[in-house]
Amino acid sequence: MATKSKDPLKYQVGWLAALFASHTDYQSISLANDGVILSGHKEGLNKLPYLSVGAGIAIEQGFFWNVLAVHLEDGSILRLGGISKKKIGLLQTTLNHSFRAYIGVFYQ
Repeated sequence: MATKSKDPLKYQVGWLAALFASHTDYQSISLANDGVILSGHKEGLNKLPYLSVGAGIAIEQGFFWNVLAVHLEDGSILRLGGISKKKIGLLQTTLNHSFRAYIGVFYQ
Protein backbone atom coordinates (compact mmCIF):
# COMPACT_ATOMS: atom_id res chain seq x y z
CA MET A 1 0.00 0.00 0.00
CA ALA A 2 1.40 3.39 -0.98
CA THR A 3 1.41 6.15 1.58
CA LYS A 4 0.62 9.73 0.78
CA SER A 5 3.54 12.02 1.58
CA LYS A 6 4.15 15.75 1.35
CA ASP A 7 7.92 15.22 1.27
CA PRO A 8 9.34 16.74 -1.91
CA LEU A 9 12.28 14.36 -1.59
CA LYS A 10 12.46 10.77 -0.49
CA TYR A 11 15.32 8.57 -1.67
CA GLN A 12 16.47 5.10 -0.72
CA VAL A 13 19.37 3.28 -2.30
CA GLY A 14 18.83 -0.15 -3.77
CA TRP A 15 19.84 -3.30 -1.92
CA LEU A 16 22.87 -3.95 -4.13
CA ALA A 17 24.19 -0.41 -3.65
CA ALA A 18 23.54 -0.65 0.10
CA LEU A 19 25.51 -3.89 0.22
CA PHE A 20 28.54 -2.45 -1.56
CA ALA A 21 28.30 0.98 0.07
CA SER A 22 28.43 -0.53 3.54
CA HIS A 23 31.12 1.96 4.62
CA THR A 24 28.55 4.79 4.63
CA ASP A 25 26.35 5.81 7.56
CA TYR A 26 22.91 5.92 5.93
CA GLN A 27 20.95 4.47 3.00
CA SER A 28 17.82 6.63 2.85
CA ILE A 29 16.94 10.30 3.10
CA SER A 30 13.77 12.36 3.19
CA LEU A 31 12.90 15.95 3.96
CA ALA A 32 10.98 17.25 6.95
CA ASN A 33 9.80 20.82 7.52
CA ASP A 34 12.80 21.70 9.68
CA GLY A 35 15.46 19.25 8.56
CA VAL A 36 16.49 16.01 6.93
CA ILE A 37 15.66 12.49 8.08
CA LEU A 38 18.43 9.95 7.47
CA SER A 39 18.19 6.24 8.15
CA GLY A 40 20.40 3.24 7.67
CA HIS A 41 21.50 -0.11 8.97
CA LYS A 42 24.46 1.25 10.99
CA GLU A 43 23.14 4.43 12.51
CA GLY A 44 19.38 3.85 12.66
CA LEU A 45 17.15 6.91 12.30
CA ASN A 46 18.57 10.41 12.63
CA LYS A 47 16.65 13.67 12.24
CA LEU A 48 19.12 16.34 11.27
CA PRO A 49 17.91 19.93 11.76
CA TYR A 50 18.82 22.32 8.94
CA LEU A 51 20.46 24.57 11.53
CA SER A 52 23.06 21.87 12.26
CA VAL A 53 24.27 21.76 8.63
CA GLY A 54 27.53 23.65 8.24
CA ALA A 55 29.25 23.90 4.88
CA GLY A 56 26.41 22.19 3.05
CA ILE A 57 26.04 18.93 1.22
CA ALA A 58 28.86 17.70 -1.02
CA ILE A 59 29.35 14.80 -3.42
CA GLU A 60 32.07 12.23 -2.85
CA GLN A 61 32.78 10.39 -6.11
CA GLY A 62 32.88 6.60 -6.09
CA PHE A 63 33.65 4.01 -8.73
CA PHE A 64 30.10 2.66 -9.17
CA TRP A 65 28.05 4.88 -6.86
CA ASN A 66 28.50 8.23 -5.19
CA VAL A 67 28.07 9.45 -1.62
CA LEU A 68 26.29 12.55 -0.32
CA ALA A 69 28.36 14.02 2.49
CA VAL A 70 26.47 16.29 4.89
CA HIS A 71 28.97 18.60 6.61
CA LEU A 72 27.77 19.61 10.07
CA GLU A 73 28.50 22.70 12.17
CA ASP A 74 30.44 20.61 14.71
CA GLY A 75 32.87 19.45 11.99
CA SER A 76 31.49 15.93 11.65
CA ILE A 77 30.28 14.46 8.35
CA LEU A 78 27.27 12.18 7.81
CA ARG A 79 27.36 10.05 4.67
CA LEU A 80 24.53 8.70 2.53
CA GLY A 81 26.09 6.21 0.14
CA GLY A 82 25.21 4.04 -2.82
CA ILE A 83 23.56 6.80 -4.85
CA SER A 84 23.54 6.43 -8.61
CA LYS A 85 25.69 8.82 -10.59
CA LYS A 86 22.56 9.94 -12.52
CA LYS A 87 20.64 11.00 -9.38
CA ILE A 88 23.35 12.42 -7.14
CA GLY A 89 23.34 15.93 -8.65
CA LEU A 90 19.58 16.32 -8.30
CA LEU A 91 19.68 15.12 -4.69
CA GLN A 92 22.50 17.48 -3.80
CA THR A 93 20.78 20.44 -5.46
CA THR A 94 17.44 19.69 -3.79
CA LEU A 95 19.00 19.31 -0.34
CA ASN A 96 21.16 22.43 -0.62
CA HIS A 97 18.16 24.42 -1.90
CA SER A 98 15.97 23.21 1.00
CA PHE A 99 18.74 24.05 3.47
CA ARG A 100 19.21 27.59 2.07
CA ALA A 101 15.46 28.25 1.88
CA TYR A 102 14.98 27.24 5.52
CA ILE A 103 17.93 29.35 6.68
CA GLY A 104 16.64 32.33 4.67
CA VAL A 105 13.23 32.15 6.34
CA PHE A 106 14.75 31.46 9.76
CA TYR A 107 16.88 34.60 9.71
CA GLN A 108 14.22 36.99 8.32
